[in-house]
Amino acid sequence: ERLLDFSRYAGIVSSGPPHAVHLHADHLAQRRGLPHAVDLRDPWTHWSWVDGSKESPLFLERTRPRQAIVMARAALVTTTTARQTATLREAYPASAARVHTILNGADDTPLPAATDDGIFRIAYTGTLYVDRDPGTLFGAIRAFADAEGLTPDRLRVEFMGAVEMLGRRSVREIAEAAGAAPWLTLTPSRPRAEAMALLARSHVLISFAERLRETIPAKVFEYARFPAWILLVGPRDQATNELLAAGGALSADAHDARAMQEALHTAYRAWRSTGRPVPIAEQLPLARATQNERLAALLARMLDAAPRRA
Repeated sequence: ERLLDFSRYAGIVSSGPPHAVHLHADHLAQRRGLPHAVDLRDPWTHWSWVDGSKESPLFLERTRPRQAIVMARAALVTTTTARQTATLREAYPASAARVHTILNGADDTPLPAATDDGIFRIAYTGTLYVDRDPGTLFGAIRAFADAEGLTPDRLRVEFMGAVEMLGRRSVREIAEAAGAAPWLTLTPSRPRAEAMALLARSHVLISFAERLRETIPAKVFEYARFPAWILLVGPRDQATNELLAAGGALSADAHDARAMQEALHTAYRAWRSTGRPVPIAEQLPLARATQNERLAALLARMLDAAPRRA
């Protein structure tokens, strides 16, 4: 409010979650006569959880009317997936023309060169959230190692980041229960350069897809820049699969150990026979610069259509 008192702004942009920020931005936009752009990085009230565990009638009853107000008045609404865009256009047909998809996108900053030392590496970087249990994956890795005859000096599984605990459970204990502990290295959060070096020397990059079908984990855009296979662990009808399947991403349901094992066999045997794959970001139009240009054009169009103020 104070900023609007002291400076002239052409419009207001709110980005969430937390989505309550859109209500306050809408209030300011209405008071000041400014166009309002709403950026939904995750769905607000329209989603399809795989197991239904997040459905709350009270939440929807209280929140969906507020979203309807914002959607009706917003000059522009952006989402991060085509699936979310389609859902909102169907739910709010009067606003459909103002809803657009802007992917997170892959950067073009320099990467460390991919390296091979004869060890097949499976890597994960980031945070293990409570709904992303690696137990089934660890079991699949043990079965894969046994089938291919890969001892810990020829196969490594490296997790880096907030990966030592899953809620109150030890990740190493989960690996021990699955028989995969001898192959596993857990490294606490390290500087970005070290995480990039890990991804560069790895052959399979794991993404635990959320149980929410409308979202795409931002990490996959970073993964997509490396000459490695991406294994998406989660619902196969999720937006991430729809985006990356054409680039050769592998996928397996979160509880399907056999599918995970088969994906690992596919990657390992391809690496042994033909080497590393072409990065997915070089096969698909995922560049963040392209998304930035689209967003800038949408914002410019929104401002051109806004009433001129004295």
